[in-house]
Amino acid sequence: MEENDQTIKDAAQLVPDITIRELTEADRQALKDGTITSEELVQSMIEPAQKPEPPAADAPQPPEQEGETSPQPPPEPGPEPEQPQVSDYQKQLAAIIAEVYVLREEFLIKLDNLMEQAKAEYLALPKEERTTTKIAGLASKYYSTAHSLELECDARMREIIGRMETLLAANGGDLSIAQAVYDTYLEEKSLKKSWYLAELKKRGI
Repeated sequence: MEENDQTIKDAAQLVPDITIRELTEADRQALKDGTITSEELVQSMIEPAQKPEPPAADAPQPPEQEGETSPQPPPEPGPEPEQPQVSDYQKQLAAIIAEVYVLREEFLIKLDNLMEQAKAEYLALPKEERTTTKIAGLASKYYSTAHSLELECDARMREIIGRMETLLAANGGDLSIAQAVYDTYLEEKSLKKSWYLAELKKRGI
């Protein structure tokens, strides 16, 4: 999962002159609470990269006479670092990659909520009804819901990747970026399924 996350980060770094910041816990909570929309979050993640300020050259100081000190004037503030010129293409590509981050987080939140809902339904059962058969029935019920979420997420990801490929092709970009992002999505989905299945296996399902 960490390797997959790094692949997305590597893709984000391929957009010159733009920084796509990572999601914070505050971002995740706001998205979960509904206090920020996906579109607002995407826009907040994109910012022009700051050009490093060149080091100031030390000006030679006149020699001081013995026993004499002279106050030094305060250094003049250096020029503000220039903002790089960012093209519409760069902005659009950065926004699409940020969408991938946000889509991923949206569906992880939905899956976590679904798991909590399943746990709550199980714990609401009387102890004598918490049988393997009952757990298998609950697992089947929630698998169906999770599968519907998967199909929805697949469709949205394909739409995002399609826009990314169109934008890259129109601007002479590297189409392998889009393929790497999509392959990473498929791999992470597979890993997530394996994790849920392992959790069920622990419970004898």
